[in-house]
Amino acid sequence: MRALMAMFPVRSAIRHERFENELLGCDADMARLRKSGEIAAKTGEYEERGPRGGKLADDKTVTIDDRTDRLPPTQKKGRTYVRTGPPKE
Repeated sequence: MRALMAMFPVRSAIRHERFENELLGCDADMARLRKSGEIAAKTGEYEERGPRGGKLADDKTVTIDDRTDRLPPTQKKGRTYVRTGPPKE
């Protein structure tokens, strides 16, 4: 990843995030880690992740139906949520 960043200099954090998302092939909102208690930016499925964004063996998936809903507490301190897609019905 650092070699790619050296080839394409990035001047701001926003451009860096967009660049990473293009490499990973995902939506910018899906890549952002969110803390418990934050207001969800979009409705959809949110999956619990580790402190640095890694997948967990005992992860919890939460469905947010309203944009004013807050993300629930995580199972352990330091964990985050990441949006995985639209709400499933």
